[in-house]
Amino acid sequence: MFSSTDEAPPSQFCLVYEKDTGKVVHIHEFIPAEPSTGCSREELEIQALQLAPTKYARNGLAAFHPTTHQVVKRHLRYQVDTRRNALLVEKSSDAVASDFRVSRRA
Repeated sequence: MFSSTDEAPPSQFCLVYEKDTGKVVHIHEFIPAEPSTGCSREELEIQALQLAPTKYARNGLAAFHPTTHQVVKRHLRYQVDTRRNALLVEKSSDAVASDFRVSRRA
C-alpha cells in the first residue's frame, strides 16, 4: 500500500454510452491499490459494461476509453460523438444520479 506522502496511483476510466444517441450512462473508474498496478483495457471495459444501469439493453451499449490527457470529472455530463469517436463535455447542474453514476473499484 502507499502512504499519504506517496503519489496517488493514476486512475483509469471507461465510459459506457448508448450506441444510438452517444449518451453516457455510466462512468467507471479503476483506482489501483499500488502505483505500479493497473487494469487492462479489456478488463476495464468488461467491468464498466457489467456495472452499467440494468435499464439499458446491453446490446445497445458501447464503451469509450478517454485518452490519458482527458480528465473525467463527476460534476460534468458527457456524450460520445459516435461519428468522430470523440468525447464531448457539457456542464450540467441537472444530472440525474440514476442516469449518471460513477463507480469505483480498487
